[in-house]
Amino acid sequence: MGHFEPSDGGFQRPRHFPECAFIRNNLTDGSGAQRQNGRLITICYLFGPFMRDNLRYMALGALLQSAWVRTIVAVFFFLSGAFVTLLLTLGTPSFWYFPCGILWALSGFVWLVRPSFAAGLSAFPVLGITVMVVQTLPNYQQTDSSFQLLMLCVVIALALITTTFRQRETRKVMATAISFSLVLTAFAVDRLFTNKVEVHSYSMSWSANGIAPWGRVETDEKGEPPVVIYRMVNQGYCYDAIFSPELKARLTASSNDLPPEN
Repeated sequence: MGHFEPSDGGFQRPRHFPECAFIRNNLTDGSGAQRQNGRLITICYLFGPFMRDNLRYMALGALLQSAWVRTIVAVFFFLSGAFVTLLLTLGTPSFWYFPCGILWALSGFVWLVRPSFAAGLSAFPVLGITVMVVQTLPNYQQTDSSFQLLMLCVVIALALITTTFRQRETRKVMATAISFSLVLTAFAVDRLFTNKVEVHSYSMSWSANGIAPWGRVETDEKGEPPVVIYRMVNQGYCYDAIFSPELKARLTASSNDLPPEN
């Protein structure tokens, strides 16, 4: 095949490809045959790159339609998605990553049935997990082998999705829209209903002389009593003991200390 490249003088010169060698080497002496082969060479120069790209896409499509390839890709997405979901159940920095892991695992079934629809459906869940991985990279030295396996799964999934998107048949707007809507919904729920910090204030009493309403409190290894902060709840006390000389000195200087009980 071939295509035209601009020369220094403004004209275009053909760059030859090996695919056109057969046509060039088989020109006959007849004028009619020469004209016919000349047309073939012109078509080869003009449309060669497009024909070669189409053949590559056709080969990729045939590969994705192979039962073995579809099964392997589907099993990978299901197992890797289940692994991501398991890691997120042990601990997740934010809630919306958990639905991304579930959608990742469920996309494995779609890869088995409709691979042309599965690429768009799994794109945004994988991108969501990619965001989590990228945010964790600054602390890579503190991670273990499970995070490294997670990174490998993300890289392979992104490579498969990108390779599949090179086919026009896999660029399904509906699948991409469904994927984006589900991830966006999970993100909105996370921001609206989870990770909410509520601040409550209570009126509490304190003691810095080692004596609380329920008796003496335990001291440290030097025999110094802690600062006890407490409040009455029903028939008991909710309290905390703080061993802080600075806090104790500041509170002792005030006049609100609890007097010793007899």
